[in-house]
Amino acid sequence: MVFFADFGLAAYAPDGEQQWVAPQPPVLNNHGLASSPILSGKNVVQVVAGNSGSTVLAVARSTGKQVWKAPLAGVTYSTPITVPGQQIVILSTGEMVAFHATSGERRWWVNQIPYQPKSSPVYSPRDKMIYFSALSVGEDSKAQLRSFEKLLTAFDVNKDGQITLEEMKERKGPAGAFAQIDLNGDGVFTRAEQEELMKIADVPHVVAAVSAAAAGDMSTKLKWVHRKGVPNVASPLLIGGVLYLIKEGGIITTLRPADGSVGQEGRLEAAFGALYSSPVGAGQNLYVASQQGKVSVLKAGLNWEILAVNDIAEDCYATPALVGDRLFLRTASHLWCFRNSPL
Repeated sequence: MVFFADFGLAAYAPDGEQQWVAPQPPVLNNHGLASSPILSGKNVVQVVAGNSGSTVLAVARSTGKQVWKAPLAGVTYSTPITVPGQQIVILSTGEMVAFHATSGERRWWVNQIPYQPKSSPVYSPRDKMIYFSALSVGEDSKAQLRSFEKLLTAFDVNKDGQITLEEMKERKGPAGAFAQIDLNGDGVFTRAEQEELMKIADVPHVVAAVSAAAAGDMSTKLKWVHRKGVPNVASPLLIGGVLYLIKEGGIITTLRPADGSVGQEGRLEAAFGALYSSPVGAGQNLYVASQQGKVSVLKAGLNWEILAVNDIAEDCYATPALVGDRLFLRTASHLWCFRNSPL
C-alpha cells in the first residue's frame, strides 16, 4: 500500500502489479505528509492531514473502496496504530482519539494534545495501556505569535487589521510558514486565528499513559503524565518493561510504565544532532540513528548503557528495520544491511 499527497492510495501485489487505486483530492500541507497507511482487518487506514480539514480514511483492502471517513481535530504527522477491541488510535493536534475500526465511530479521546504531533502512540498488550508523547510549540515560535499587534505592525501593509500572504511576502516575513497560521486556508491571517493558535501553542509537552479500555472523554483520567525529555519526531519505544524516550540532541530517558517515574536520563553523545527516526530494539540492544547518520547501540534496561556509536556518514531520516537477525538502515543514498555474522 502506498499514499501520495497529490494522488491518493494505491495497492500493489508482491510482483509489482497494481491491484487498485483510490484517488484523493490533493492535500496542502506545509511540511508534507508523514503518516503511513496501516492495515486493520479488512481495511486500509490512512490519515489525510492538511493545513486544514484533516481526516482519517478507511478503504477496503481488497478493492480500495471507501468504508468510512472521519474528521480529525487538526493536522498531524503521526501514523495511527491498531489496538485490540477494534480500535484505531490517532494522535492529532488537539486530541488523541480512538475510532471503531469498522464503523469509524469515535470511541474515546484525550484533549490537550500539542500542535502538530509527529510520534505514534505505543500499545502494551501486557498492561493493556497506550503510551503517547507530543512536544509543544517552541518558545521562539510562541514569542513571535504572542502579540497580534506586533504582527500587524510588522506585516499589515494596508492597515486593515489582518495579514495576507502577499503582505508577508512584501515585508519579507516567514511566508513559507503562512499556511500553518492560516487555519481556515482562506489566505488571510486574522486576530481570531492568532488567538486560536495561542491556545494550541500554550499546551505543554506531554508523555502520558491511558487505558486501552477507555470510553468517552479520558482527558482527566490518564494513569500518569510526564513532561520532561519529550521527543519531537521519534516515537516512544516500549520493550522489556521499560519505556524509552529519545529527543533531539540525543537525550534519552527511561520511564517505568507502571507510574511514569524516571529510571535514568542522559545523553547518547555530545554531538548527536537532530533525530527524525525512532529507536528500535532487538534482544538486549537498542538502536538509535541520528539525522547525521550516527547509529548508537545501547544495552537495554532501565539503567541503559552505551555500547557503541557507529558513523555511517550519510544523512538518515528513516527508522531502522529489524527482520530476523538483520538490521536494515536507509540513508541518503544507500540501503544498508547489518547482521552478527556474514552470509
